[in-house]
Amino acid sequence: MHRSNPPSRDGADSTMSISVKKSGGRTDAKVELRWAGETLAGCGVAFRHPADCLTDEGGQRLATARALSDLADRLQVADGASGNHVARLHLVGR
Repeated sequence: MHRSNPPSRDGADSTMSISVKKSGGRTDAKVELRWAGETLAGCGVAFRHPADCLTDEGGQRLATARALSDLADRLQVADGASGNHVARLHLVGR
């Protein structure tokens, strides 16, 4: 990706979106992070076997967790490839 001006790293223009789609026994999740003029996405999937006791909400959570994990991996790769150090993101539990 070519850009004429380096992006701001203050995160002021950052957004994250999560979309979840369910079809039959499959749940797909996609997480997109728009930060500092760039967009990265992570994807996750969860399958439900008819004998599973996994609820629809559980499938959504599992697919979303996998998408977030994929996004984190992609952030690490992008950070290493660029030579820049991405600000650390901290998730705070309730």
